[in-house]
Amino acid sequence: MSNNSYWNVTEYKIQEALWTFLSPFLIVVGDVGSLLSVVVLNQHKLSRFRSSTFTYLKYLALGDILLLNGCLFPDWINYAFNVNIRKYSIGCKIHSFLVYLSTDFTNWILVAVSIDRCIAVCLPLKARTYDHFQICKATISALFVVMTALNVHLFWNMETSDQEEPCVEANHFTSHVWPWIDFCVFCVLPFLIMFSCNVLLLRAITKSRKKAFSYRDSKTSITNDIRKEGVTARRSSHLTKMLLTVSSVFLVLTFPIITVELPRSLFFNADSQGKQFARYKLAWTIGNMLQYVNSAGHFFMYFLTCPSFRDELKCLVCKCKRNSTMPRGKVSTVSLSPLS
Repeated sequence: MSNNSYWNVTEYKIQEALWTFLSPFLIVVGDVGSLLSVVVLNQHKLSRFRSSTFTYLKYLALGDILLLNGCLFPDWINYAFNVNIRKYSIGCKIHSFLVYLSTDFTNWILVAVSIDRCIAVCLPLKARTYDHFQICKATISALFVVMTALNVHLFWNMETSDQEEPCVEANHFTSHVWPWIDFCVFCVLPFLIMFSCNVLLLRAITKSRKKAFSYRDSKTSITNDIRKEGVTARRSSHLTKMLLTVSSVFLVLTFPIITVELPRSLFFNADSQGKQFARYKLAWTIGNMLQYVNSAGHFFMYFLTCPSFRDELKCLVCKCKRNSTMPRGKVSTVSLSPLS
């Protein structure tokens, strides 16, 4: 296949436009949303809920920032300004490492929070015996260490070349074995685990609603303890709905990349026409963009599905407005009584 046989193909021009014009929008929206998520999730009122879900989501927001700036930003400046850091040896190795590390880490944070929420909802009595915060901290640390160890080989298994793609696999393992390992770690296992957790959560929610209707129909008196349990149940329900939304969107937006992340040899070879390669590049670009859309959209999912998150954000906005409108020379609002 000729090096320039696909440059003028419509599909190739479309994928170039996506990288050039959609990328900065996703970076700005994703960075602002992720930073706001970190600020809101750090607030004291949310921590009082004693839910490890918020801790997982805070680190997920940090992972999204790493993903958007460490992966998408270099690709954007390459397409928009023809500045390709991957043509330098150190840039090739660092960018490749960040791409795999950030995508694996964010995906597995979602897996961890899905499992944690699934246990809390489906096995509530069992879940109360665990220290979820200690498990959460240990899980996040373990995931980061494991994903770093899994991908550190890219520092010596990626090299620069004189080809159109300047950063290529250095050996047989990286070009033929590693894609299948990454395919399982990055796509298949997270997809299957989160899909199973969603099914279990939906079953638990259905049972809970049936039980709630049966209680509503009964004429038993409602005590204060039951009211308190109802408030706790509503909070848990909000968290579950939020997580179901986040994980469901992940499953939908990640499914395309599962297909195109298979080894390229399944789609084309050296004898393939340029149009076939251009179509693959467009499919690969769309799959990646959908993944970045997922990362950039987490803040909006929290805002739309979690009243606690929404209320805390409103409090922060109102607090900032009050501080900005307060007179600068005003020291105290408390009046001083005259000396007797």
